[in-house]
Amino acid sequence: MAIVEMKKVTLVAMREDCEKLLTSMQKMGCIEISEHDDEELQAFAADSEALEASEKRLAQIESAIKALAGYGEKKGGLFAEKPVLDPSLVEEEQLSSVLSRLEEIERNLLEIRGSRARIDNQIEQWQPWRELTIPVEQVKDTEHCHVQLGIVEKFKADYFVEQMTASGAVVEVLSRDRSGVNVLVVNHKDDSESLAPIFKEAGFARAHFSGIQGTFDNNIRMLELELAKLNRRSQTLSEEKRSLAQYLPALEAAYDLELIQRDRLRATQRLLCTEKAFLMHGWVPAEKVPALEKEIKKISPNTVLEVADPEDDDKPPVLLKNKWFASQFEGVVAMFSLPSYKGFDPTTVMGPFFVLLFGMMVGDAGYGLIMSILAALFLKFMKPQGMIKQIAGILILGGVATAFWGFMFGGIFGIEITPWLFAPMDEPLLMLGLCFGVGFIHLLAGLGFAAYMNIKRGKVLDAILDQGLWVLTLFGLPMLAVPQLAGVGKVLSIIGVGGLALTAGRNAQGGPLKKLLSGLGSLYNLSGYLSDILSYARLFGMGLATGIIGMVFNTVAGMIMGNPIGFVLGAAFLLVGHAFNLFINALGAFVHASRLQYIEFFSKFYEAGGRTFRPLKVVTKYMQVKEDSLS
Repeated sequence: MAIVEMKKVTLVAMREDCEKLLTSMQKMGCIEISEHDDEELQAFAADSEALEASEKRLAQIESAIKALAGYGEKKGGLFAEKPVLDPSLVEEEQLSSVLSRLEEIERNLLEIRGSRARIDNQIEQWQPWRELTIPVEQVKDTEHCHVQLGIVEKFKADYFVEQMTASGAVVEVLSRDRSGVNVLVVNHKDDSESLAPIFKEAGFARAHFSGIQGTFDNNIRMLELELAKLNRRSQTLSEEKRSLAQYLPALEAAYDLELIQRDRLRATQRLLCTEKAFLMHGWVPAEKVPALEKEIKKISPNTVLEVADPEDDDKPPVLLKNKWFASQFEGVVAMFSLPSYKGFDPTTVMGPFFVLLFGMMVGDAGYGLIMSILAALFLKFMKPQGMIKQIAGILILGGVATAFWGFMFGGIFGIEITPWLFAPMDEPLLMLGLCFGVGFIHLLAGLGFAAYMNIKRGKVLDAILDQGLWVLTLFGLPMLAVPQLAGVGKVLSIIGVGGLALTAGRNAQGGPLKKLLSGLGSLYNLSGYLSDILSYARLFGMGLATGIIGMVFNTVAGMIMGNPIGFVLGAAFLLVGHAFNLFINALGAFVHASRLQYIEFFSKFYEAGGRTFRPLKVVTKYMQVKEDSLS
């Protein structure tokens, strides 16, 4: 339906034309080059030295860009458009000089950081002993005395000083910190044995210092002078980096050009090469084949291009192509799994259900309008790409649906207004019935698409017996509870249940009895369908939560707004509260809407397992490529 038809292509060309052909294909962005997985053909693989060199150059340029990132000019703010890639910005000789100098600067700065860390650590170790006025080498035992530096436990320091002083020792407290108290202790050698219990009780730990001469203060001053010198050197190098920031646009251009070249070299690794020629296998969207043929003939008229349909054992890549509305949901499908190439693209039918479910779960007109406006502004000014762009599109659509259901249910920013339909909190059973009804329709749609796929493949009988009978059953059984419809429901139920019991096991191995038992066993799936429908009660729960939380914020803000200051605080509370409520419930609605699609809807028909189409194309990081910027 929206799965793009793929053609398998085989190209044989002269080796001398390889670069030109790959460059042209990269600009077109329409061919995925297949890998060769036959080990016997490895001898014909392209040389990887150029690729390795390109990878190395990319890493070098990226390192330089990161080094200059904080020094470059502002690029116009959040909504600024990326500059156009201009190859003329890159002068190889100048670029090499800048890269070489930056590498040297970064190496020097790294050495300086290491030296500063070492000095800082040394100063930190010596700082507690700075008040010691005698040279360190003189702190040693004399003929009659023990002289030592050490640390005692913080809360036992006073006890230690008192006891040691009373015993005739001299204790000088040099400093106090979180780890303990640093002291100089001098005691007579004859008292060592009697003082030992005091040392132990105070947790005394002797400090040892080696490789230091003079006082701690002088040594620290020398280190501080060295540190100042290193800081000046670092400042000088940083200023030089700032001056080199003028080359940042050239570096970014060089990076993107090299990235394009790297991707092209990676593609060459998938080719089979001889001295004179090369062979390429790949996949191309059918609609792009004529343009590819024309471009190849223009570059290399002698090139042989063979185009064929996929064979049964082939696994073509999957590319989805939908109109704007459905295309917003391609990323949601891909988060689950792309459909198989021969399967069914659900985006066209999933989109309306996703928007419907999302809107019911948020269900506030004010939130919906704000969501759509913010998402639209984001798209207009930020110009996102890929999945981010699709999510913004979903929020626009989801915001419109949210506003619609908000008016239907009578809620705007948590304030109750006259509902166009009914108020869920006043009619909870009616709301629950609506949710189950939506779920019922959603499941029937899933069965319908499963039937469509069977019919498309010529399996009309399977569509009737496997999906049609379940539709009759799911319609008939609920009718039995309504007296006016009970007669019709009875007929539908008998046909549906009886038909399933007789035919659902038709493919089972064994005789008629095993087939019948298998058919009867299939009726157990009724509980699964019931469980699926009950899952849609989350629509009610999520919508109710949004409204109640909004009302709570409004009530609390009203209680605060009793005076001018309270009015300001209340307004701020409302802004933050409703922003939080919108964010958390929009996120929850996105997650739960996705879950209902993946588990309840997709399980009825979806054939996953497709792999993404990954063509050789121009990809950049810092700049955008216009049509003629690389010509």
